[in-house]
Amino acid sequence: MKHPFGASQQFTPLPYEVDFTGFVSNTVVLHWMERLRVQLMAHYFPEVDLTAPNNFSVIRRAEVDYLRPIRFTDRLIGDAFI
Repeated sequence: MKHPFGASQQFTPLPYEVDFTGFVSNTVVLHWMERLRVQLMAHYFPEVDLTAPNNFSVIRRAEVDYLRPIRFTDRLIGDAFI
Protein backbone atom coordinates (compact mmCIF):
# COMPACT_ATOMS: atom_id res chain seq x y z
CA MET A 1 0.00 0.00 0.00
CA LYS A 2 1.44 3.37 -1.02
CA HIS A 3 -1.02 5.58 0.83
CA PRO A 4 0.27 6.86 4.21
CA PHE A 5 -3.03 6.20 6.02
CA GLY A 6 -4.01 2.83 4.69
CA ALA A 7 -4.59 -0.79 5.51
CA SER A 8 -4.13 -4.00 3.58
CA GLN A 9 -5.58 -7.41 4.19
CA GLN A 10 -5.42 -10.72 2.35
CA PHE A 11 -8.73 -12.35 1.48
CA THR A 12 -9.30 -15.95 0.52
CA PRO A 13 -12.80 -16.70 -0.76
CA LEU A 14 -14.58 -19.31 1.32
CA PRO A 15 -16.82 -22.00 -0.22
CA TYR A 16 -20.06 -20.37 0.97
CA GLU A 17 -19.04 -17.04 -0.63
CA VAL A 18 -19.05 -18.55 -4.11
CA ASP A 19 -22.26 -18.69 -6.14
CA PHE A 20 -23.44 -21.48 -8.42
CA THR A 21 -21.41 -20.12 -11.35
CA GLY A 22 -18.15 -20.53 -9.42
CA PHE A 23 -17.56 -16.82 -8.81
CA VAL A 24 -17.56 -14.86 -5.56
CA SER A 25 -20.87 -13.13 -4.86
CA ASN A 26 -20.91 -9.34 -5.25
CA THR A 27 -22.11 -8.95 -1.65
CA VAL A 28 -18.93 -10.59 -0.38
CA VAL A 29 -16.82 -7.77 -1.77
CA LEU A 30 -18.77 -5.26 0.33
CA HIS A 31 -18.23 -7.48 3.39
CA TRP A 32 -14.48 -7.42 2.72
CA MET A 33 -14.60 -3.63 2.39
CA GLU A 34 -16.27 -3.41 5.79
CA ARG A 35 -13.52 -5.54 7.33
CA LEU A 36 -10.93 -3.14 5.90
CA ARG A 37 -12.86 -0.16 7.28
CA VAL A 38 -12.89 -1.66 10.78
CA GLN A 39 -9.16 -2.40 10.49
CA LEU A 40 -8.50 1.24 9.54
CA MET A 41 -10.58 2.54 12.44
CA ALA A 42 -8.89 0.23 14.96
CA HIS A 43 -5.41 1.17 13.74
CA TYR A 44 -5.73 4.94 13.32
CA PHE A 45 -8.33 5.64 16.02
CA PRO A 46 -7.60 3.08 18.79
CA GLU A 47 -8.97 5.36 21.50
CA VAL A 48 -12.45 5.32 19.96
CA ASP A 49 -14.85 2.69 21.30
CA LEU A 50 -16.12 1.25 18.02
CA THR A 51 -18.98 -0.54 19.79
CA ALA A 52 -20.53 2.64 21.20
CA PRO A 53 -23.65 3.68 19.23
CA ASN A 54 -22.48 7.30 18.92
CA ASN A 55 -19.21 6.13 17.32
CA PHE A 56 -20.62 4.02 14.54
CA SER A 57 -19.25 5.01 11.18
CA VAL A 58 -21.31 4.42 8.10
CA ILE A 59 -20.24 3.70 4.57
CA ARG A 60 -22.40 6.01 2.53
CA ARG A 61 -20.92 5.09 -0.81
CA ALA A 62 -18.97 2.15 -2.15
CA GLU A 63 -17.35 1.93 -5.56
CA VAL A 64 -15.97 -1.31 -6.91
CA ASP A 65 -14.13 -1.81 -10.16
CA TYR A 66 -14.50 -5.45 -11.09
CA LEU A 67 -11.40 -6.14 -13.15
CA ARG A 68 -12.04 -9.85 -13.44
CA PRO A 69 -14.19 -12.50 -11.76
CA ILE A 70 -13.02 -13.82 -8.40
CA ARG A 71 -12.98 -17.59 -8.04
CA PHE A 72 -12.83 -19.87 -5.02
CA THR A 73 -9.12 -20.62 -5.55
CA ASP A 74 -8.01 -16.96 -5.82
CA ARG A 75 -5.99 -15.12 -3.19
CA LEU A 76 -6.60 -11.38 -3.03
CA ILE A 77 -5.14 -8.32 -1.35
CA GLY A 78 -7.60 -5.63 -0.31
CA ASP A 79 -6.36 -2.08 0.18
CA ALA A 80 -8.23 0.79 1.85
CA PHE A 81 -7.18 4.27 2.82
CA ILE A 82 -8.48 7.31 4.58
